[in-house]
Amino acid sequence: MDCIARVFEHYGGNEAYYNRVDKPFYQNNTAYISVKVTHIDGSYLTHWSISTETGEVVALKTDCLWTPFFEEAKLIALEKAWEVARSYDPDVTCFLSTALVSDELAKLERKVERLQREEEAEFDDEA
Repeated sequence: MDCIARVFEHYGGNEAYYNRVDKPFYQNNTAYISVKVTHIDGSYLTHWSISTETGEVVALKTDCLWTPFFEEAKLIALEKAWEVARSYDPDVTCFLSTALVSDELAKLERKVERLQREEEAEFDDEA
């Protein structure tokens, strides 16, 4: 089997993820992001990947996040994946399943804010 792209472990700040050495070709200027979040022992195991229309994987990462909400873990993973996809081409249109990533990010941000307000209200009621 021939290797069509070399990958390396990218380090930026405290982040590390695998991505390709050369710039990918985004067919129709689109990238597809996949995010999976699993609750494990009080934390969330997240996995995100970015692929092109032909299924070529551009970058991927698996991480463990210590956040109180599922939605917050998904938001953090999706934001990072979107940032990486746009680092290759700032004009690329990113999709999460059939929805635009920018729309999904806005929805998740509103959910996280609502959950945080509810948690603060419960904490105030207990005090």
